[in-house]
Amino acid sequence: MSRYDPTPHENSVRSSREGAWNPAAEDGFPQDLRQWVGESALLSWVLDAVQSICEPGGRASGGTTPVPVGQPRVFLTLLTYCYAVGVYASEEIEDRIPTDATLCYLSAGARPTWHDLRHFRRQTRKMLHQALSKVFQTAREFRLWSIANMLQIDADWRDRLAVDSPRESRQTQLADLAANDRINQAVLRDSMALDE
Repeated sequence: MSRYDPTPHENSVRSSREGAWNPAAEDGFPQDLRQWVGESALLSWVLDAVQSICEPGGRASGGTTPVPVGQPRVFLTLLTYCYAVGVYASEEIEDRIPTDATLCYLSAGARPTWHDLRHFRRQTRKMLHQALSKVFQTAREFRLWSIANMLQIDADWRDRLAVDSPRESRQTQLADLAANDRINQAVLRDSMALDE
């Protein structure tokens, strides 16, 4: 993206969500992306990410795995959103669907059990990783633009943020790392629940 490093300013751009800014390990993203952006924007990013990896013909981009319209896409959207906001355990997701307006909306009337969610995650891990990675890439881009706007950096410099550079591949790596970390956390939480 650019040579600008937003690290010293991350607290100043955070929305007024409750809780302190708490980045995930080395990827630099908060556990709940709503700390960077409002709920509706994050929801839009998730829907766009899922749509972008599913071609109109119902196949995952770059692959041959069919992605039928209906429950598989609903589950992909639901898990992508949950992992982006730091809800990992399948049982917790199942329990929250009836009481959380956003999860109820994303489930589109489906009532997946935690078994369904675990099975779906195992079967579509690559697609889930792609969707999460796209969400994190969008979040990083949004973050850099927000900081540039907050600091009233001129339009020419902001345009250079979008120019390809060696840093862009680093940002992609961080998004991939964050996506992989979230999926691994979900696997760990579900494994721990089974051990109880």
